[in-house]
Amino acid sequence: MDDGADHASRGVVGRYWRGELGLSRLLWKPVAAAAAVMAACLGLVVASGLFAPMPAFFLGLAAWTAALAVAAWLCLGLFRSGMTHGRRGGRALGYGVAALAGLAVIAVAARGPGLVRANLEPSFARVQESLPSSVAIRAIHGGTELVLDGYFDNGSAKALREAAAKYPAVTRIRLGGAGGELRESRWIRDFIAEQGWDTYTSTECWSGCAIAFLGGVRRTIGPGARLGFHSASIWPLGNEAKERAVNEQIALEMIERGVDPVFARKAWSKQHGGMWFPSHEALIRAGLVHAAAAL
Repeated sequence: MDDGADHASRGVVGRYWRGELGLSRLLWKPVAAAAAVMAACLGLVVASGLFAPMPAFFLGLAAWTAALAVAAWLCLGLFRSGMTHGRRGGRALGYGVAALAGLAVIAVAARGPGLVRANLEPSFARVQESLPSSVAIRAIHGGTELVLDGYFDNGSAKALREAAAKYPAVTRIRLGGAGGELRESRWIRDFIAEQGWDTYTSTECWSGCAIAFLGGVRRTIGPGARLGFHSASIWPLGNEAKERAVNEQIALEMIERGVDPVFARKAWSKQHGGMWFPSHEALIRAGLVHAAAAL
């Protein structure tokens, strides 16, 4: 394309954005360009699945952000073009198009971020799963018991599965730590349940650790040990409504495992304004702990 043609093309795009084209025959050019860009962005989203988790996530984030920006640009330009057409005499068509475009702008602003978040969550989960874990796992009592201690970060569930394969005689797991990623904690809990292991804690077991503790067939707590609970948060793709729903779901999962509903909902709420450490007696009454033990 020569300089003159390129200048003319940019001129049409600029005039569209300013609404100067109205609803003329030249309107197809910026609309077609925007459609092509959005199609390319969606193609990049599909192609991102071919990359490693980290670059795939950022490629998808860039592609979705660009597609959302172009969609907003297209709708705003169409709104301005409709208004221009209405002012030029074609009121019914011009203002009608402007109204529809205005509604589309509102829809993009209201629903766009949620759409991007929903589509990026699986990719973000793969990033988390691919990261190495810093949790410490060791076998004791002749390989019949595992000790899992530390922050349950990404890869912790995978590390536990590998340890279980190495020590097939395990019947109990001793848990400790100041929390962890919600996804990892649930995976650990479910894996413990699948294995049919008992759970035990002799130290601090907070938040995500307390979730994992619930996987035990028989759940015991040692003297001086504490189980801590608080309202779960979701970062970076969460919001208040979603966090409320997630906390309610965690409470329901506790109830399914025999925990008192009132206790379960209090544990994963903001009623206590921070970390809540119920007494051993309260834990046993609620059905979360089956017994206190010396070892």
